[in-house]
Amino acid sequence: MRVGTQRLEYIDQMKGLCIIAITLLHFENGFFPDLLNRFIGLFMITGFYVTTGWLWGLREDEDVDIKVFAQKRFRSLGIPYLWFSLILLAFDVLYLLLGHIEWPILLRDVYKTFVLRGIGTLWFLPVLFFGELLFVFVSKVKKLPLWFVTVLGIVLIVLLGQVSRLFTGLGEPYRSLIKAPFSVLDNTMVAWLLITWTYSFSRYWRSLNEKVESWKGWIGIMGGVLSVACFALTVYCGNRFEEQCRVFQVLLHLLTTWVEPLGTLLLFVGIGSLCGIVGKYLGYWGRNSLILMATHYSISMEICIYLNKTFFHESVLYGWAAIIAFICTMIVEYPLSVFINRKCKFLLGKR
Repeated sequence: MRVGTQRLEYIDQMKGLCIIAITLLHFENGFFPDLLNRFIGLFMITGFYVTTGWLWGLREDEDVDIKVFAQKRFRSLGIPYLWFSLILLAFDVLYLLLGHIEWPILLRDVYKTFVLRGIGTLWFLPVLFFGELLFVFVSKVKKLPLWFVTVLGIVLIVLLGQVSRLFTGLGEPYRSLIKAPFSVLDNTMVAWLLITWTYSFSRYWRSLNEKVESWKGWIGIMGGVLSVACFALTVYCGNRFEEQCRVFQVLLHLLTTWVEPLGTLLLFVGIGSLCGIVGKYLGYWGRNSLILMATHYSISMEICIYLNKTFFHESVLYGWAAIIAFICTMIVEYPLSVFINRKCKFLLGKR
């Protein structure tokens, strides 16, 4: 990931860690202890919002043209969303012909594509697009204080939650279908707030840049401690705040899903970047996170489920079978990413 002409390897490695964690948790089914599962789940999605906000904070001050920015992001996020949606719908047709899914699944995925909820993990692309676009738009209003943006975002999330609750009494699948567009808006608000908070933190960090070089190692340690401490607080709180007001619940959720990935990022900042094969592996998937995100869930994992059902008569991947399927998927995804980068760059919005 670049800021200007400088490539920040620790950002790529952070993103690589996040996308591998997402892939792993999609495969594992009760294999990990609940605490480990929750710890990974707290940072794996919002880590991308944190890296986005961090990079904005490191940029030089400039007046961003919203139209130009939107066109640029549509090429890097919108075009891949459209292409991969078509590919996943084609796989849906294949699964349908093989008897792996029923007609309602195909129709549901068509609907989710049009309302931008996305098939499988593709929901993330419109959310990041609109969340970052909203951040750029609001940041042009220079006088808006951070507390006002925070309050506005939380109020909107609460209101969207209240509207979604109106459909609670409906049966499935109607409830999920109606709530799909509201989920896009809710996730966009979360992305916007976490990008904004991280941007503010990153700007402050930048002001300390001359002082931090001598104690980067301590920064890494503090980042790791912060991440673990945030998780410990989340576990301690548990369901203790279920009866509290909705605003407090939303704020607590936002803080916990922000602080842990921020601490993890600070750990990478303190280290600078991991060396050796682990660092290269994380960096590679950070640079190719879009490919892995778009293909692992609705293609690779579904193929593994189909093969498991066909040959072992188990319709669900669990235990060691799920872990083996994950390992096989990560092996297969590498040549797939190489092929896309060399022969099908248009899928990524590249010329």
